[in-house]
Amino acid sequence: MRFHCTKKLLDMLNKSSKLLDFDPLPVQPVDKVTNQDELNDWHASLTEVDGSYIATFINDLTSFPVVVGLFDLDNIYEAFEGFENVLGEVMLKQKIDKQIVFEYLEDLEPPILTKTISRAKTGPLSAVTIDAQNILYEEGTTSFDPVEVTIELSETPRVKNGKAFFPAENWLEIWDERSKLEESYLVSTGSDETLAEKNLPSQKDWIAFYEVVDKIKKETPWRKIYDDELIAVKDPESEEWTYCSVMGRLGEFSGIGLFEGDKGLKSLVKVYSVDHFIPEYQLKSIQDCLLLSYVSRSEIETDNYDRLQKLGLVENQYYLLPEIMKHTPGFVPWSILSQAEVKRATLILNQVLTILNNLTYADELPRLMDGLVTSRYKQDGKWETSERPLPDLQSLFEQDPYIFENDLVLHQIKKAPKSPLSLQVDAVHAPAILQEYPEERPYYPMITLCVEEESMEVLNAVTYPETKENPKHILECVVEVCKDMRPKEIIIRTQTIEWVLEDFCNKTDIKLVVRERLPEFDEVVSHLENEFS
Repeated sequence: MRFHCTKKLLDMLNKSSKLLDFDPLPVQPVDKVTNQDELNDWHASLTEVDGSYIATFINDLTSFPVVVGLFDLDNIYEAFEGFENVLGEVMLKQKIDKQIVFEYLEDLEPPILTKTISRAKTGPLSAVTIDAQNILYEEGTTSFDPVEVTIELSETPRVKNGKAFFPAENWLEIWDERSKLEESYLVSTGSDETLAEKNLPSQKDWIAFYEVVDKIKKETPWRKIYDDELIAVKDPESEEWTYCSVMGRLGEFSGIGLFEGDKGLKSLVKVYSVDHFIPEYQLKSIQDCLLLSYVSRSEIETDNYDRLQKLGLVENQYYLLPEIMKHTPGFVPWSILSQAEVKRATLILNQVLTILNNLTYADELPRLMDGLVTSRYKQDGKWETSERPLPDLQSLFEQDPYIFENDLVLHQIKKAPKSPLSLQVDAVHAPAILQEYPEERPYYPMITLCVEEESMEVLNAVTYPETKENPKHILECVVEVCKDMRPKEIIIRTQTIEWVLEDFCNKTDIKLVVRERLPEFDEVVSHLENEFS
């Protein structure tokens, strides 16, 4: 079970553990605990009332609240044990099946803690916390009963998306649905027919996938080829090419990236060029692939581990376990795959394995910059292997320039006083995670920064809740600075936003400079990351 905790709760848990000389509970990265079953996710906070503390919780799926307390500073550490006791008693009072209650609360040990990940949850959490405080002020701490307070707050109407609802009704409806499942509610498999309707992989799909994954692990391809010796496989149905990169020749990491189509290949080229023009902090937001990796038990993502356990595959792995994650630019890595994605990955990996089986340690494959790729494709119903030319890599980055057409703004900027300053500009994914709705994938919003090169002062910043560059927002940020002073030059990073600023700079007589690196800009973003973390 996962608890996304406010900073105050995490700070007080640390203080409490130090007083007791306990090891503090570890705080996990958010992208390691993302789960498709939000019934296991809670947001949590802490508040003080008359020298005592209460912990408040709200369920991510149903908005069901739980209130626990009262605590002194030295026993705040017991909040999660109190949560288990209060919620268990409330669920039994609600006539939820005892076995379901037991199985649900069994997943609480040990609790997994992260920072809060959703503003959509911290708002309702704050409302529950305030209501609990008010009850305490009215009734006093001596008569405080966390079970009764929890029940009262669960029956208090809330509003979401303009509609009123009762959290207790949401909570009971979910458990009523779960209790009707033939299998335990923790197993989100169901029949193959049901899963097909929901576009989820069946048990049969996953078993086929893990069979080829295990064969690849035994083949240890990272000892034979380098990560830029690509293998391309053409899907017979979609006719889309997937470019596969075997990673791990240096021994630090073992896995295979599946980069689909031109967008995947573009991402792959960016990843290989990271030392040249992409800063390290942006690496997580440029990968566009399914990434199969082999990791230790302590590192594997929660959903992947749970799936392996349900399939009975954990005990078969002596050390490294397979982890499959979907990486999409601007989004948190994701473990939830569709049936089509799993079936396509299985097909691709089987064809990669065919090539690997025929390789010796002395063999060399064409490398990315050679312009050729070892390819598997169907021809006349039979799988064939040959070397084929790659698409023109430079053309992957070509984009028509954005035309700036606001003549009034152009006139204002041309009249603005000239300045000797140089302006570094880029649009990057902010070092923060947003999740607007519980069922949606968390993402990194975009932020455009205008940084004065010499002083590293941020002259303007525009943040917007999107995952891709938006030329209007980029220009909005730049225009606000240039209206007051016309800089000597605007400096950007190669293969990024030149297409956005080229026409604007031509029309405003501002020199546009393209560089491989923007160290001053990157240092500013590094400071931002430290603040967010």
